[in-house]
Amino acid sequence: MNLDQLEKKSKELQNNLSALQGQESLLVSQIDSNKAKLLELSHKREIYAKAIEIFGVIQEVTQQQVKEGFNKLITYILQYIFEQDYKFELEFGRRGNLQECNFKVISPDGVEITDTLEALGGGILDVLSFGLRLVLMELIKPRYEGFICLDESFKHVSINYLPKISALLKETNKRFNKQIIMTTHQELLKFAADNIIEIK
Repeated sequence: MNLDQLEKKSKELQNNLSALQGQESLLVSQIDSNKAKLLELSHKREIYAKAIEIFGVIQEVTQQQVKEGFNKLITYILQYIFEQDYKFELEFGRRGNLQECNFKVISPDGVEITDTLEALGGGILDVLSFGLRLVLMELIKPRYEGFICLDESFKHVSINYLPKISALLKETNKRFNKQIIMTTHQELLKFAADNIIEIK
C-alpha cells in the first residue's frame, strides 16, 4: 500500500470517526432528554399517587357524611311516623371496580326487615320513599329549590299513622321551605293542606 492509499484510507477513517462522533453526540443528547423525561414522569407518578390517596380520603369522608345524613334523617322520619325504634342504615361497598350503595331498615326488635314492601302493609316503603327523596333533594349540589310533587305517596300507610304523616308534611314544608303538591284519596291527609282542590 502506497502513501496516497494510506492518506485516502486515513481520511476515510476520519470521516467515519466524525460521523460516529456525531451519532454519539446525538445519542447522548437523546439519552439526557429521556432521562429528564423519566425524572419528570416519576415526579408526576408520585403526584398522581398522592392525588389518588387524597381522593380516597375525600371519598371516605364524603361517604361518611352522606351516610350520617341519610341515617339520621330517615331514622328520624321512621321513628316519628311509627313511634317505634326503627333504624335506617346506608351502606357503601364495592362490587369489583364498581362502587355500590345499599340500605337496610332495622325493626324495633333489632332484626333487619328484608321485605320493606310487605312491612306494615307497605307503609314502611311509602315512608322510606318519601324520606329518601327528601334527603336527596337536600344533599345534591346545587341545592334543589323546587317543589315536591307527591302522587298517592302514602296509600299503603295505615289510617292510624295518617295524622303523623300530615304533621310530617307540614314540618317538611316549614323546615325545608318546600311547597308540597300532593294528590291523595286519603281524607285525613287533606287537613295538612293550605289549599285543597277536589276533583270529582
